[in-house]
Amino acid sequence: MWIEMNPTKIKLLGIVGILILLLCCLFFKSPQIEADLSSRTFEALKNKGITVSGLTVDGRDVTLEGFVESDKIRKKAGEIAGKIYGVNKVINNLKVVYSPPKVEKSGKIEKLQETLTGFSAENIEFETGSSVIRKTSYPVLNKLVQLLKKYPGVKIEIGGHTDSKGNAEFNLNLSQRRADAVKKYLVEQGIDAGRLVAKGYGSSKPVADNKTPEGRRKNRRVEFKIQKEK
Repeated sequence: MWIEMNPTKIKLLGIVGILILLLCCLFFKSPQIEADLSSRTFEALKNKGITVSGLTVDGRDVTLEGFVESDKIRKKAGEIAGKIYGVNKVINNLKVVYSPPKVEKSGKIEKLQETLTGFSAENIEFETGSSVIRKTSYPVLNKLVQLLKKYPGVKIEIGGHTDSKGNAEFNLNLSQRRADAVKKYLVEQGIDAGRLVAKGYGSSKPVADNKTPEGRRKNRRVEFKIQKEK
């Protein structure tokens, strides 16, 4: 039996046939497309020095898995994957695991602490009874700035100390304000605040006899110590 079809129906059947053919092509070529996207994404990350332990592709969606050392690297990895031609969406499941940078070789930390102790011995001076740093102390603080810039992975404690004259609570507060003032100066010179811990000890840790003027002068000090990771 001959069924007569009008041109409109013929066109619709043609379009449906083409769509079915395209879907079939996409279905059978999907594994090849996924493998290609995976390879190009992995290579792009590698070229930027980023290694991920897991990279899967589902259709045109890329999922990143594993651990990286900073949030900056995590974001960068997502941006790189998103720029790969053919990628539709990036699912960034990378987790950040912070680890302190290694800036020292054997014995170098000890030598660095010796230098910091030397800076401590030069004594940071303040206006009497205040946390205003005297300009005569700027040269030693500037040397400390240069040292910290040379070793960007080092984190230090700035310890403020006073002699035993006066009220103990006042001395504790003054020592903290002085430590904070030194930290503020270093930050203003470009040192990351996250690398500096300011702590006031008041008169609780004397290094000399508070009964003599010379002893009290030695006890009024700011000490710099490398803060070890716990």
